[in-house]
Amino acid sequence: MQIFKFLIITIFLFLLAGCTNRVLFIEKEPISDASLVYIYQLNDVASDEAVSAAQYGVRINNKRVDGHIRSSEYMQFDLKPNTTTFSVVRGVIENKSITIDLKQGQIYYLRVKDGLDNNNFEISQSSNDVGLKEIKSTGLVGSTAVDKDEIITETVDRENSTKSNQTKMDKIKEAHQMKIDGLITEDEYIKLKAEILAQ
Repeated sequence: MQIFKFLIITIFLFLLAGCTNRVLFIEKEPISDASLVYIYQLNDVASDEAVSAAQYGVRINNKRVDGHIRSSEYMQFDLKPNTTTFSVVRGVIENKSITIDLKQGQIYYLRVKDGLDNNNFEISQSSNDVGLKEIKSTGLVGSTAVDKDEIITETVDRENSTKSNQTKMDKIKEAHQMKIDGLITEDEYIKLKAEILAQ
């Protein structure tokens, strides 16, 4: 009987380890034209029963994000610098929000804290030192937008951002080279240069 119990426990732990195989936190730098925002939850609750029940939906400017944050998980977003409201929702109706004026090139750590008095929860901004230290013990969950009419338009494409991040001077140099190569006339160059400067 003891061997049977041992085998059942071993199989359960093996399956559990396979199901919870998350990508561990990897520190990144914000892309130049965006703000990098992490939303994370630590394992704050003592009982396993409470931990398994604690999962939060995330909204950015009232637009849903796919997936739920659970204990010891995080989500990452590259967002347009703007005043942005982040909400976490527990059990469909319990909602806590924080509004932040996001700055270009900055990193923000937003912690979902559970296990407060009266089974309450909150979302708050952590300092970068504290946030980085805490988030290193978490794993990544999915963070893609859902519902076509509710797509998060605040995000910035990390991979394509550097390609489109040309300065006005670079664009003027390209236009000048096109003029030298005879691809455009002097008048076209002057008009193109004025358009670039007006952007």
